[in-house]
Order: sequence, then C-alpha cells, then structure tokens
Amino acid sequence: MSSETEGSGAQLLRASEVVQILGISMRHFQRLVDSGVAPEGMRLGKRAKRWARSEIEKWIAGGCKREGSK
Repeated sequence: MSSETEGSGAQLLRASEVVQILGISMRHFQRLVDSGVAPEGMRLGKRAKRWARSEIEKWIAGGCKREGSK
C-alpha cells in the first residue's frame, strides 16, 4: 500500500513496490541504489525509506541511467 505526502499529492513507494514496477529482485534494486544508479529515495524516520513515484517514473523514462550521466 502506498503513502501520500500531506497536501502535495506526491505518491511515495516502498522498495517492495518499486521492485514490482521494475520487475527485478529486492537485492538487485538495493545494488542499484548503493551504486548510485537508482534514485536514493528519502528516509522517513530512522529505518523507513520511500521513493517518489514521479522520481522512479522519470528515471525509467530516462533509460534507468546513473544520475548525472548522459
């Protein structure tokens, strides 16, 4: 189940939702994040991490390239 931020309408995704969209394993997604290829996401508290759906969609539309690469 997804969360929405107050007032902005921005949908936040859990890692499990991101990997489902991408069709990859959780381990592979974590490697992409750790290596700087996938968007880093944002921390909510000490442990929870979320990714903005718009950020993931933009990354996919750009060919899933490393941030800042052409």
